[in-house]
Amino acid sequence: FVKGSAEAMKKLCTHESLPPGFDDLAKKSGRAGIYQISVAMREVSADPGDSTAIVRGDIESNLRFIGFVNFKNSLREETKGVLQELEMGAVRSVMVTGDSSFTGVCIAKESGLVSPSNQVIIGQLDEYGTIVWTDSATDNIVSV
Repeated sequence: FVKGSAEAMKKLCTHESLPPGFDDLAKKSGRAGIYQISVAMREVSADPGDSTAIVRGDIESNLRFIGFVNFKNSLREETKGVLQELEMGAVRSVMVTGDSSFTGVCIAKESGLVSPSNQVIIGQLDEYGTIVWTDSATDNIVSV
């Protein structure tokens, strides 16, 4: 079994095993502030032989997507107030997350770190290594 972000797992799974609308399902969950883990699997020989010769890249390829595990953490009651106090004290707060960028944007807006009316632009690398900037709410490409 292998777990990871939707973006990472998509690259490791066979196209046939991914559900229709895979990307949209992942984005929809993230935009709702849902933490999501993608799970996949691959059967391997019952007798792995010399396990030191197993290469991770060989095992973590051509996986079969199993599904998403979704869960929602609620903000602590004091979060918004603490962020407001820090701002009044001239302390700049930033968010660093390993979650989906869409989940991060949702949590930042819920907490008051970012105004809900602000446009948030996300940069992602395309297959050529070029950064593509998109509006986090609409997926429209944005020129910066």
